[in-house]
Amino acid sequence: MRSKTQGATGTFASVGALAVALMVFDAGPVAGSSDEEIGAEVAELVEREIGIYEAAGTSEYVKAIGNRLVGNLEDDRFTFKFAIVDQFDPNAFALPGGWVYLSRGLLLLANGEDELAGVIGHEITHVTERHSAGRQRRGILSGVLQIPGAIVGSVVSDDLGQLLNAPINTIGQISLASYSRSQENEADRLGMRLSAQSGYDPTALAVMLAQLEADVEMATGVKRESSFFDSHPTTPDRMAKITAEAKKIEWSPQEPIASDRKELLGKLDGLWVNVNPAQGVFREERFYQPDLGFTLTFPADWKTVNTPSHVGAYTEKQEAVVLVAIAGDEDPSIY
Repeated sequence: MRSKTQGATGTFASVGALAVALMVFDAGPVAGSSDEEIGAEVAELVEREIGIYEAAGTSEYVKAIGNRLVGNLEDDRFTFKFAIVDQFDPNAFALPGGWVYLSRGLLLLANGEDELAGVIGHEITHVTERHSAGRQRRGILSGVLQIPGAIVGSVVSDDLGQLLNAPINTIGQISLASYSRSQENEADRLGMRLSAQSGYDPTALAVMLAQLEADVEMATGVKRESSFFDSHPTTPDRMAKITAEAKKIEWSPQEPIASDRKELLGKLDGLWVNVNPAQGVFREERFYQPDLGFTLTFPADWKTVNTPSHVGAYTEKQEAVVLVAIAGDEDPSIY
């Protein structure tokens, strides 16, 4: 939980500077919305439930790579926005309209700028080819906006509407509906060509994907629940196609933004590994928020959750939930 919460609606009870919140999202209409409108709405959810990682040097570096790639696009329909999500799992995803995200965990795996360019080029292609634009918002973020309904009626009255239970089940995770095989192949092919046109080695995409897969297996022994592979499945067939396609692409190296590995590591210096303490940390049932200077202890047999917007706990059967958030400075009615 961070120092400010935005975008949710519902009821709250103030406790000093804190608010115990029962949160409700307005799903709103989707039909007829533009790519930019859908992307902007989901981007707000990404910021609220995962968080944007602010590290000036690293953020500017990611934007610089993205902007170099965009500068070689023939398609100028979209204004691209590049950001780092505060997630340790290696991850990358794009939203309709031009939002492209890399996780800090993915950045920590990079051994060269070409690898990052390969991933960003892949995500840019998903946007320009409108691979997710044809799906409704619930399809773009299938896990985040589905309401299980297990709590509704047992904690609040039915007339309050649907209680937002999704963050309890998908905490800090983005669940994108999978792209089709043809869409993935197209993003690989066009993304590598975009990378090559921008002076990057197109074979680096395959290198980065191999590193991602090795990291997942080394860290967990199994595929992580929240990772780049949820929406970008890596198979031997796909890897072989990437390698073969890259060999067909002619390219001329250009001076990278980070001139060598030392400068690359300097751009990434300071990234948090594992849990970012700025969001607060749990030690068993006790929650510590060093930036805000408070702690909370939840019932020992309850499951705990922590997002940039709130911290809380719920019973195993989800009969009850307590969510604590910061009351808005301008207008507490945002909760």
